[in-house]
Amino acid sequence: SIKEDKEEVKEDKEVKEVKETEEVTYEEAKFYEGFLSKKSKNLISTWQKRYFHILEGKVMIYSAQKDNSEIKGQFNLEQISFPESVDERIFKFRLEEREFILKAKTEKEKDKWIKVITLLKEKLLELRREQEDKIERFDSFSRKRDSTKISKSTNNERQSSSFSNLSKTGQKKNKLTNAGKVTES
Repeated sequence: SIKEDKEEVKEDKEVKEVKETEEVTYEEAKFYEGFLSKKSKNLISTWQKRYFHILEGKVMIYSAQKDNSEIKGQFNLEQISFPESVDERIFKFRLEEREFILKAKTEKEKDKWIKVITLLKEKLLELRREQEDKIERFDSFSRKRDSTKISKSTNNERQSSSFSNLSKTGQKKNKLTNAGKVTES
C-alpha cells in the first residue's frame, strides 16, 4: 500500500540520518562549528545562545555571535573531560572545577558534537602519547650514547695509561742499555 511505502521511506530517512551522524572525520572535526545553548553559571541559571567554533582541533572558542566578534570564552580541548550525554538534546563536560552544560537544537546535533569532541580528544591524547614515546626513545638513545661515550672514554683512558706505562718502561730499558754502552767523544 502507499501508506506503508511512505512509512518505509520515512524510516529509511531516519536510519540514514542516524548513520550520517555516526561517522565524523578528523578533518571535519578540526574546524567544527555551530550554535549551542550554554547554561549560565549564575545563581539563576538561564540558557544563553552561543556560537561554538573549534580551531585546528585543539581549541574551542565560544561567542555571542557567529562572526566571533565578541568572544565569551575559550579552552584547550585537552583540558576538558570527555563529553557525556545528559538527555536527548543536552550534554556536558568539565573544565577543571567548572561544568559546562550545553544544549543542541536536536538529538542528532548533540550526538554529533559529542562525537566531534570525543574524536578530537582521542586524537590529542594519541599525539601526546606519540610525543612522549619519541621523547622516551630519544632519552633512551641519549643514555645509551652517553654510556657508550663514558665506556669509550674509560677505555681510551685505560689504553692511554697502558701506552704511557709501556712508553715509560721502554724509556727505562733504553736508559739501562744506554747506561751500559761506552760512548766515544
